[in-house]
Amino acid sequence: MGEEEQVEIILNKGSTGLGFHIRGGHDNQHIAGDPGIFVTRLKEGAAAHRDGRLKEGDRILEIDGVCVRNVTHNEAVSLFLKTGPTCKLLVEPDAERKALAKASSSIVRTGSRSRKTTETALVFGLVLGASLLTVLLLRKYPNALSSIFKKS
Repeated sequence: MGEEEQVEIILNKGSTGLGFHIRGGHDNQHIAGDPGIFVTRLKEGAAAHRDGRLKEGDRILEIDGVCVRNVTHNEAVSLFLKTGPTCKLLVEPDAERKALAKASSSIVRTGSRSRKTTETALVFGLVLGASLLTVLLLRKYPNALSSIFKKS
């Protein structure tokens, strides 16, 4: 990973918990080719949000001293669930943006937003293609649809 900036953050869980969502792991990469665990959302009012140092896009490097640079998503979640009333994190700030900037344009995020965007583009392409085909066929065979919609 090189010489990344590292920040230690100690969070007190309190009644609201740590209050953030993660994605990633070597089994379910948030950024293609990167096994890191990334913070994807902060829960307003929870420990991480109140503390103010942890941000969306940060990479979690350690949870209570345990390295999570190349673990599965479930292993990272399990470590978070085992923390006591406080949780010590070692994070790389803004790592998601850095990883995406470093990556070539062919790297595609594998998150649900990217899948939805890809699915939407695919559906749009299919509809557009079918519409163009229909127009071309109707130009060549102008009476083709009249036999289909003929009243009996």
